[in-house]
Amino acid sequence: MLYRLTRDRDNDIVRTFDPYSRYSALMALRMMVRHDLLTDAELSVLSEAAREEIADVVRQSYEIEWADEIVRQDWQPLSPAFYQRTRMLIFNCTEAASNFFSRVHKGKKITPVGKPPSPIIEDDAPDGSAEQWLVHAITVQRKHVLFVIHVQTRYCMIFAHAKKADVEGFVDRFAERWINGLIRHAGQHDILQWVDDEPMMERFLESCREQVFYKRGHRGAQKHLNEIAWVFEDCAAEWGTLPPDEFAAGRFDSDMNDTLRGSKGHKDYYHPDEEMIVHWLRRYAGLDESRIQAARERRMEVKREVWALEDRLRQALEPLQ
Repeated sequence: MLYRLTRDRDNDIVRTFDPYSRYSALMALRMMVRHDLLTDAELSVLSEAAREEIADVVRQSYEIEWADEIVRQDWQPLSPAFYQRTRMLIFNCTEAASNFFSRVHKGKKITPVGKPPSPIIEDDAPDGSAEQWLVHAITVQRKHVLFVIHVQTRYCMIFAHAKKADVEGFVDRFAERWINGLIRHAGQHDILQWVDDEPMMERFLESCREQVFYKRGHRGAQKHLNEIAWVFEDCAAEWGTLPPDEFAAGRFDSDMNDTLRGSKGHKDYYHPDEEMIVHWLRRYAGLDESRIQAARERRMEVKREVWALEDRLRQALEPLQ
């Protein structure tokens, strides 16, 4: 009990001083004002500083078209032709992940996982708008855990306590964790100054609107997933539990994405979090290469500042030991 109280206190402190938390709340507020989802009475309770932040937002009523009836069909893989022309997420599932997303109903197997357009990811028709991810599933402490890694950047995320065959729940968790991790990292490294939040979010949400699941693997990405799974199992054994919430899981993601990786197509070792930030700035923030380079340099400056601060703190504590 004492451990849980201490852990929750520490998490609350981190959230309070985390620049992502403040940025995320402001971005959500701007989106709600933009779509006229708040009444004048609700807006009147905002602080003066908050009202100044949303002063430039143009309020536009959000129109909803209601359907008379929605008939839910079993999830069916989209055709390769649709995949070639649409911005979407492509989840390449290992055997274990394919079984995780499948279920049996009245003796019939129902699965979102279909046959890929080609057996090798790199052999797919070129499509700069598709995001290729590899998904693997294991069981840790009798709970389902999903590991997802971006094939291009090797940026990874883990999802503990996953619910079997809950495809929609997984996609929702995935999209939220992905954007939260990106914005948190950008905020901590002073990169948000280059990001126009509303166009970025519109592009990001568009990319997450459509998904396909294919049964196929990727040798290089699988090797990294296996390493991450081994680390996770060791940590879970040491903790005595799985990450209790998305915040704790995100911190594990951050540690893994700050680990040097090497892969085909890269001359040198690299950090997946830096590669993903560059990918995000280029594709979703719409930055040109000169501004991406400026953001990359600023990120490195911040890291050096943090390292210098840690070194000074270490030197100050040495006489006390």
